[in-house]
Amino acid sequence: MKKIILFIVSILFICCSDETEDPINYPLINTWKQVDVIRNGVSRVNECNTQNSITFKDDNSWSWLNHNGENCELDTRGAYIGTWEEKSEGNYVLISSPNENFVMKKENNKIEIQEVDENPNTWIFKK
Repeated sequence: MKKIILFIVSILFICCSDETEDPINYPLINTWKQVDVIRNGVSRVNECNTQNSITFKDDNSWSWLNHNGENCELDTRGAYIGTWEEKSEGNYVLISSPNENFVMKKENNKIEIQEVDENPNTWIFKK
């Protein structure tokens, strides 16, 4: 009888074990803080742009909060929003709602976003 009870308890233990799979942790999904902006090869970091942040979500959407002005207020446009797509490992394309395109490169805990333009600005963000 003890063997039967031990067998049943063992089966219940095996069948009811907590083996849930971890969700896929996509390394881009997060909120990133701006640490620099480079215009014409020159760093233009200031108090306002270090308050900027960009958030990437797992539904391939992103939103970019941009601060400027004397009091570093949120840009009058509000958040820049759009979709992102990974083109190759660490290389992305960002498309915003008014059809502005950006390219982005991710290396470890740093991303660089660049305008698709003749004289592009480069924004640098870190986690």
